[in-house]
Amino acid sequence: MNHNDIDRTADRLGYDLGWRFMMCPEGMMRTAAVAIVGLNPGGRRRHGPTWSSEDGNAYWIESWGGQVAGMDPLQRQVQQLAGKLKVGQQGLFAAQFVPFRSNSWSDLANPHEAVEFARQLWTWTLAQSPAQTIICLGKKVVGPEIAAIVGAKLDTVTSAGWGDQTIDVYRSAGGRKVVALPHLGRFKLMGRPVSEAAVVAALG
Repeated sequence: MNHNDIDRTADRLGYDLGWRFMMCPEGMMRTAAVAIVGLNPGGRRRHGPTWSSEDGNAYWIESWGGQVAGMDPLQRQVQQLAGKLKVGQQGLFAAQFVPFRSNSWSDLANPHEAVEFARQLWTWTLAQSPAQTIICLGKKVVGPEIAAIVGAKLDTVTSAGWGDQTIDVYRSAGGRKVVALPHLGRFKLMGRPVSEAAVVAALG
């Protein structure tokens, strides 16, 4: 898989807002013990294409929505999560499951075809990644899909301390753990004591 594979698929499926795959330097794919996987890049305007963020992890170094770099609520959530895992931006591989940009998931055209491509992209990615802990932002798509790719089975479902939201943990025979969280862009679990404690317990 490479930049051209995503470009060709974006053209074929009619995506015109650009795409983004890795939110960190490409080298982190082959070294980081922890990975965090978003659903897809958001936005109303064309941006990219972006294969990787070679200047650093986008959750720390970029300015989103006109805010000070690293201070968007989702960025802060990911930073706090990394802190609980005792990894900084240098120890966290971050990327999007579906690389194609849309304003919201419901606005993404051809979602089934996009997910089918994402399965191929992430089968390639996780074959190279040593990550034993894979954190998924979103439980309906990202969590189950990543779990299936690594052969992980659902192990525990616990309350996220936020209404009926849960944290789903999958485990593979090879020792990989997939932790599917409610999307931190909507559910600010970190910094909310009962929810943060649930996340920490799931990651432990």
